[in-house]
Amino acid sequence: MKTLITGAAGKLGRTIADHLHHSGFDVLGADLSYTKDVEWKLVVANLLQREAVYDLLQGVDTIVHLANHPNANFGTAQQVYIENVSMDMNLFQAALECGVKRIIFSSSIQVTSSSWPFSSQYQLEPPAALPVDHTLPHRPANPYALSKQAGEDMLSYFVRLGLPTGISVRFPFVHSNRHSWVSRYLKRAWTDNRNEFHSFLDIRDAATLTEHLLKADLAGYHVFFPVASTPGRGVDPEAVRQEFFPDVPLRGVTPPLSSLVDCSELERLTGWKPQYGWEEFPD
Repeated sequence: MKTLITGAAGKLGRTIADHLHHSGFDVLGADLSYTKDVEWKLVVANLLQREAVYDLLQGVDTIVHLANHPNANFGTAQQVYIENVSMDMNLFQAALECGVKRIIFSSSIQVTSSSWPFSSQYQLEPPAALPVDHTLPHRPANPYALSKQAGEDMLSYFVRLGLPTGISVRFPFVHSNRHSWVSRYLKRAWTDNRNEFHSFLDIRDAATLTEHLLKADLAGYHVFFPVASTPGRGVDPEAVRQEFFPDVPLRGVTPPLSSLVDCSELERLTGWKPQYGWEEFPD
């Protein structure tokens, strides 16, 4: 199975590419940046150039698409939105025409919220039920999140046109536990991070998740919201519920609430379970 990973020179892309390579996948990486320090093939390509995308896809069976601007602060609102959506369209259209069998799209929990950049003007709309899951409706509040909504809708469209499998992964904050600032960041985010349900994911779990999604017997279009195995240190899901969501009904659980996010559907369909949680952070 030849797998193209876009954005492969970035931290997440390289971690996923290394993991898949060591798991026996035939990995082709693509990025605007280049480094020789990888064990798999990496090519320089600009996904904003339609013709370059077709060259990339020759012989490719599956795609892990990570190559978007990473947040709303990367450039102007127009640049972030237009370039992200253009990259997605160029890649998805060519993938359909070239016979690609599966696309995993790196979406974001921000399609349902607005925590980056944090906004004092944002009014949190309580979820229909707790714990939340992948069925959270779109509610983007910045141009990056809006581009991710467009990417999800686009991938669903191409599945309807004939792409066998499309998977949108609503990644939360993905971290490497080597950085102590991550711990400090999440500790101070009790109020601000509630609209992402205090979710995060270890980068190693993101890599194993990708492998499971590539191997799982999935057809059609799917959306998943993966999170770490434990909530943040000092974050009590039941306390969050009582303080911020006192009138939200519980779904399938009884109090006290042990998790704000339900990943059971993801585990059922793919067999993936996160291995790392808050205890992996340095103090």
